[in-house]
Amino acid sequence: MAAGMQVITKMRSDANLKYLYKGAQRTGKGRKRKHGQKVNLKDTDRKQWETVYENKKQLCLTAELYCVALKTNARIVYLYHKKHQSYEVFLSTDIELSGAKTVFHCKT
Repeated sequence: MAAGMQVITKMRSDANLKYLYKGAQRTGKGRKRKHGQKVNLKDTDRKQWETVYENKKQLCLTAELYCVALKTNARIVYLYHKKHQSYEVFLSTDIELSGAKTVFHCKT
């Protein structure tokens, strides 16, 4: 962020996020592609996410994604509650922060 401050927050369950494009770029004139497809939080693509932890009650995934509302890349943590079949989404503008620390800061 411009002021040197970082944001850690809980996001809406329908947040507008996009994967970062990691495929082959076109040659020639024009800007290179930065963003891929939109993230479907109701059906996450486990290949695109890194597992932080998994136990009988929860599944915690993290990824660096593009947040459309903030117009910046962010560390996103997806916390799925198996018993209730529900999920929570957390965001940190500090992409170097681990997924476990992001959840810890949001839960306290």
